[in-house]
Amino acid sequence: MKLVFFKTASIILNTINGNIFDLQNLDYKIHNDLNSDKTIQKYCTTIKTEYRVKTSNRILNKIINKKRVPRDRLGMRIIYDTRYNENEFIAYYIMNNIERNFDYSYHKKDYILNPKDNNYQSLHINVYYDNKYYEIQIRNKNMDDTAKYGTASLYH
Repeated sequence: MKLVFFKTASIILNTINGNIFDLQNLDYKIHNDLNSDKTIQKYCTTIKTEYRVKTSNRILNKIINKKRVPRDRLGMRIIYDTRYNENEFIAYYIMNNIERNFDYSYHKKDYILNPKDNNYQSLHINVYYDNKYYEIQIRNKNMDDTAKYGTASLYH
């Protein structure tokens, strides 16, 4: 029990260090990197981002339920759109850009090639930037709609 308490206390203290301003700085860098990427520009890709700082309650729930300390306390979602219909390949160009420009964990998840049973699709990568870990999810507009409003949503 003491170990869980100390890990929890450590995460909560780290939450003080990581905040919305850190995510805004990451967002600015990612937008600059992606908007200057010739391959991504070639497909007339529009990039939108969303981000959040995970609450202490969500962190505690993950520790209790999954028996591990989450690394996704600071999270960003990259949602792209393009005029091309079958555009899942662009997610991999975005992932490649992130791998070139950030230190990242090799523990990546590919839910595009291996969608969840509820049709959830996305690429996940953990990056280390400015002394903090961030989880980045990459998906197109259709994948995002499915995650938020469709079969993969909490409310479906």
